[in-house]
Amino acid sequence: MGVCKGENYALSKKNKVKFNIRNVHYALLTKSDDGEVTYGTPVPMPSAVSISLEIDGKQVPFKASAAIPRIYRIKFGRDIYKDLSALEKTVGKDKEESSSLDMFSLEIFENIAYVMAKHADPSIPNTPEEWLDEFNTFSIYQILPQLIELWGLNVKTDVEAKKNFARQSAR
Repeated sequence: MGVCKGENYALSKKNKVKFNIRNVHYALLTKSDDGEVTYGTPVPMPSAVSISLEIDGKQVPFKASAAIPRIYRIKFGRDIYKDLSALEKTVGKDKEESSSLDMFSLEIFENIAYVMAKHADPSIPNTPEEWLDEFNTFSIYQILPQLIELWGLNVKTDVEAKKNFARQSAR
């Protein structure tokens, strides 16, 4: 656990730095009229959220963090928030046995899965095609709900940290 000490490290709304490292905490500094410095209760800050899923008999790690939207945008030129939302709606109404997913939706799913997997394990191949070639089967209906949940946990963790920071700052 680390704590920033000194007045020069006071957090402000104007200057925000996001870290995707683990076990980072912040504590608000309070200085009394007589100059005594105390720190509030350390509050954990969010880090990346990850899971490992079995695909075609192999354990495949996936990671969601604040970097994912940027990585996805740079790699594919698309907005991951819009793509995940559209994909969730499309997959939600279909059943695996009677699927009518278009090829574009499947490609978006594969790209999202690839980015989250590559983020978790940099040693995987450098293209989605090479990565997907490692599997015989890869079911969107089994994997996508778990990736959406993983992404939801990451967003929730980030929102909770912001709420905690706002509550601490208001004191």
